Amino acid sequence: MYDALRYAQAVARHGNFRRAALILGVSQSQLSRRIQTLEEDLGCALFERDRQGVTITHEGELILREAERLLGAHDDFRAGVARIRHRSNGELRLCAGAFASQSWVPSAIAAFTEALPDISISMREIDWWKLVDAVLDGECHLAIGECSEAEQRPDVVVERFPERQGAAFVRPGHKLAGRGALTIEDFAEFSFAAPRLPGRVSRFMPTGSRLGNLSDDGRFFLPTIESATPRSMIDVVTVSDAVCVMPPGLCDPQLASGQLVELPFHPPWLTIRQGLMSARGRRLPDAALAFRSHAKIAERDYFRDHTTS
Repeated sequence: MYDALRYAQAVARHGNFRRAALILGVSQSQLSRRIQTLEEDLGCALFERDRQGVTITHEGELILREAERLLGAHDDFRAGVARIRHRSNGELRLCAGAFASQSWVPSAIAAFTEALPDISISMREIDWWKLVDAVLDGECHLAIGECSEAEQRPDVVVERFPERQGAAFVRPGHKLAGRGALTIEDFAEFSFAAPRLPGRVSRFMPTGSRLGNLSDDGRFFLPTIESATPRSMIDVVTVSDAVCVMPPGLCDPQLASGQLVELPFHPPWLTIRQGLMSARGRRLPDAALAFRSHAKIAERDYFRDHTTS
């Protein structure tokens, strides 16, 4: 039933069987049969089907919410088994984007090494758009970071974390500081310090603004000031009129010291989509299975403790 529940989660996430089947690496008919069998076992319909796709039912929403807890417990159980089996030497290779590696990943690594001190672990910080290539090329067992592109790849398995709200920051005395609720149009005259962003954000950017432009291939939104790390973004914003966006917590020292202020700007599209990525069809080592459990806890705890204003 665990696989069937994961299949149902994928259908709910992608809104249709065809896309979910492609991501899961199974045929659409196989996926449909598994969902139908699951619905028969549960005694209720999880989805309403029509030509446009599927809509989750009220019962389905409640059941999949419960399934998320069940599957989390199942992953924890597998991680416990991995700890028992893997007391001998082993290794774990990780690659992470800057936002993840400079926020919650260190806590996950610390908890992992405490639980499994005999495992050799390496972690390399790379640009988020290089994570998929790194995991497919075998440079790492798990990649951690922005995953919206990876979710479109049938050769990558993505375990996405809940979407987290990002925040916008400027220096004190900035024209936008101290104002009421802001819209993206209010930012149009200012430079934007950020890493390159997924192309999906471009449709929310005002035409002709100074914020940046869509790349020629449509894959990225390229900000005016492309900054690879939170540290470089902060350095730029504290001495200029540029605006930056990042997950909460990464500039807490600058907020506390008065070098930065957070803006009242939290639109639904300004979200952080992070996840764990691995190569489909390639067996993960037990150490990677164990790390997944620590990663989920560390990510959850970090965003519980760091929320936007």
